[in-house]
Amino acid sequence: MNLGRSGLRIVQSVPPSKEWRLLEARLRAGEAEAVLHDLHGRLVLAGGTLTEVTIREQIAAAYALTGDPKRAIVELHEAINRARERNTTIIGRLHLFLGSIFQIDNQVAEALEAYGHGIESLIDLAFQFIQKDANNPHIRTEFRGTDKALVLGPQFLNQVRRYCSVDPTFASIRNNMGVCFAMLGQLDEAESMFREAIDFLPTGYRMEAPVANLREIAAARPIRPARPTAPPDQRHGLLRSVQAKRVTANDPAYTFAHRALPMFALGNPGKFYKDLAGAGASRYLVSLWDGVCARLGRTKAHGGLPVTSYDASTGYEVYVIQLPPAAQAPDAIFVAVAFKCSTRFPSRKIDEVRYFTLELGEHPINLRAQYHVGEWTGRAPELKHVNHGQLAHIDLDEFLVVLARELSR
Repeated sequence: MNLGRSGLRIVQSVPPSKEWRLLEARLRAGEAEAVLHDLHGRLVLAGGTLTEVTIREQIAAAYALTGDPKRAIVELHEAINRARERNTTIIGRLHLFLGSIFQIDNQVAEALEAYGHGIESLIDLAFQFIQKDANNPHIRTEFRGTDKALVLGPQFLNQVRRYCSVDPTFASIRNNMGVCFAMLGQLDEAESMFREAIDFLPTGYRMEAPVANLREIAAARPIRPARPTAPPDQRHGLLRSVQAKRVTANDPAYTFAHRALPMFALGNPGKFYKDLAGAGASRYLVSLWDGVCARLGRTKAHGGLPVTSYDASTGYEVYVIQLPPAAQAPDAIFVAVAFKCSTRFPSRKIDEVRYFTLELGEHPINLRAQYHVGEWTGRAPELKHVNHGQLAHIDLDEFLVVLARELSR
């Protein structure tokens, strides 16, 4: 698709199925209301299954095709959340679709953010896939003092590259990011993205957009001396993305907030409620923190772990735990545990418990700090992480507003 007057082409994602092609034909024939009615009916039946992700993607495509990008964006956000819960491989494609809708609407910053999350998800999936091979000679762990480090061999990046080149999603995202940078006047960055898109195309796959876009960029800029070409693994943003990943599994702050506390809160909510609602809540949490440190063989200041209770006005009691300052993503800043109770303390019956975090993140493009509201669901060892959006800065009141919204759903 050509974007604006520039002639630069973006790649749009659509649900890749014969079923969607039939629905698309009906939409173009003027049956939009009937198609959306059918899809929403199927969505009700598919609630909570992987099929829900596919149907939401089709609903988003239907809204986009009928000129309603706002509703398309809402459906894609829901599809991405459901896909993230199930760790499905289509999450990169969903981000490609979301970014293209923003981009067509000239929302370049939002498009770049969506594309960046898509690249991040594809690299994460590559890591997970490659690390499953216990005999992989290019990955090993070693201890440096009390820290456990992941050491990547010289061929590891090539393994990630091969995984990201299995289908054209990675290349399509990079191409569209290049168009975004061109729209912002950043032609060097645009050229880099187009070249990376070409390099990451699957073997034998033809995609004309990045090649044509390179020609457009060359025609738009004055002639200048040729620059020496950097080796591929130095030129690509993939290397930056891989190098930016941190090993957090041996960090006390990460283990405490994202492993130990969810296990206690969701696994035995009755006992955890009594421990948080009692007078010795902080002492109890400090003892858990010390236990985590002892098990990992590390020490880290806990800051006292103060606990404050709130009434969420939704039938829940919410206990917020303040953690020590976050040092790296995805360290938690606050943990909030919400209990829905049917009797009074101390013999309360816990009907439901939910576990939320406000955690430090990084923008996938410029690495600036972001603040994500997350939730852990399920029970160990099958804990799943859900994203409920971002805050502009660290703000406990705004965090509580998001919690009240999620608890009232």
